[in-house]
Amino acid sequence: MFYGYLGPAGTFTEEAALRFYKALDYNGVPYNSNREVIKAVHNGMVDQGVVALENTIEGTVNESIDNILRYQNLWIVGETQLCIDHHLIGIEGGSIEKIERVISHPQAISQCQLWLSKNMAYAAIEETSSTVVAVQKMVSKADIGIAAIASRRASTLYGGHILAESIQSKADNITRFVVVSGTPAPMNGKIYKTSIAFSTMRDKPGSLVDSLVVLKDYGINLTKIESRPSKKVLGDYLFLADFMGHYRDPHIAEAIEKLRARATMFRFIGSYPIDPEETSEPRY
Repeated sequence: MFYGYLGPAGTFTEEAALRFYKALDYNGVPYNSNREVIKAVHNGMVDQGVVALENTIEGTVNESIDNILRYQNLWIVGETQLCIDHHLIGIEGGSIEKIERVISHPQAISQCQLWLSKNMAYAAIEETSSTVVAVQKMVSKADIGIAAIASRRASTLYGGHILAESIQSKADNITRFVVVSGTPAPMNGKIYKTSIAFSTMRDKPGSLVDSLVVLKDYGINLTKIESRPSKKVLGDYLFLADFMGHYRDPHIAEAIEKLRARATMFRFIGSYPIDPEETSEPRY
């Protein structure tokens, strides 16, 4: 069995995948973007894919959710969470004072923006496809004026030198990763979460409230809701919602059907086991 992840080896996504699959007989295949990972699952090139979905600092990873919604035959089948610890990495002999350019993945740069503004406002910022690519590029240049933002593991794997530790804007910087598959997750007695996307009638007062009342009436615990542009018409939005329970639970099934009947668009994204070690406390 094969899973796709944002590569190369050493990314936080790979770390999340290794944590999720643990001793399972799965082999990782690196891709250059979350979009490519999801497309590979859709095309049957890998059995599953692991992508970052949301972060405590930056919120939803738009690239991931937009591409999950793009394909009708994909479902979220699992999740795991990591405490993301970003470090400023240079080459041996480098120092913060000598850095003129900082490179990393856009999410990592955003999650470290406060530290960068305070300590390296003079440095140019360059985006790369992953934090590991940033380290590889920095090491290959062998330039003390370049630094990367990445994990400690990436620094160790590719020969970097940590110049500053834990530079993210929040100590409890948690990223939620999800596993995407072409087959829905089976129901096997675990605690489940369900994800859906839906839109309501435009210019109808209370249309969103009417939908949320359905969840309330069925005693369903809503854990997340947010709006996203439909990308069709300006001012047209769809809503992403997570709630506890499996779609095969009778009350969940009834609520979903009522929501579907009221929605102008409805997409079931998946029912899947919650992370058994879900926590807001750092793990390392």
